[in-house]
Amino acid sequence: MKRRPSTWWLVFAALWTASVFALDGVLHDHRVLPILVVVPVIALATQFEPRVVVAVSAFDLALTTALGLLDPDVTASRLIATLLVIIMIGGLSAWVSTLRTRLEVALLLARHDASHDPLTGLHNRRAIDSAASALVRDHRSAVTVAMADVDHFKWVNDAHGHAIGDEVLVEVGQRLRASLRVDDLVGRYGGEEFLLILRGDVEHTRDVVKRVVETVRASPVTTSVGAIDVRISLGVSGVNGDGLEEAIHHADEAMYRSKAEGRDRVTVWG
Repeated sequence: MKRRPSTWWLVFAALWTASVFALDGVLHDHRVLPILVVVPVIALATQFEPRVVVAVSAFDLALTTALGLLDPDVTASRLIATLLVIIMIGGLSAWVSTLRTRLEVALLLARHDASHDPLTGLHNRRAIDSAASALVRDHRSAVTVAMADVDHFKWVNDAHGHAIGDEVLVEVGQRLRASLRVDDLVGRYGGEEFLLILRGDVEHTRDVVKRVVETVRASPVTTSVGAIDVRISLGVSGVNGDGLEEAIHHADEAMYRSKAEGRDRVTVWG
């Protein structure tokens, strides 16, 4: 995971380099340089990727070598010992930085896996519920929820197998996401059901819901066994004083009403 040094870090590096020159000139003891190197390199190891740590270590190594060669009081054995200490510190810091970077990547992947459906890549049920709750608490705009269900999905599984059913779900998820606005959310709620979280009340999200249905039906889904016509049924409900959970329940009831009335349509609860 790459990080760019901030302005503060650049100022810090400049001041620290100046202090290396100043202290070396005052103390006339080249053995103090490894101590000066420890702090910035280890600090960098906790902040940046390994190659930054290695670059700073190389810079300190070159600086120490130059000072040691210019100082007549520094013997060759002392200079070599100092350089070995710097190499050891830099290597250890780079190793620490590598471990930290790998840990951060692993944590990011774990968080992603915990909040996303592994098949469709959309938010899973827990994540979409959490995101919807956050939007409702925001109070800056009204929120509408829509429950979408793939029509005749059992037939797809029975006729072509679950692997083809998975291909259909992936494509439907992509079409749902593509048809929403930037601030809208969609997640897989379970099975062939998807939950849409839309900013705005039912009236102001009507065009979005219509576009969702039209996008899914616009063209057959291409699968490993050929093209399959796919339709969805939607139920819509605004979030009001009854809360988010009740709105999702109402949207689910409206979705089943769409199923009962012929599928491939939108029903607004109430």
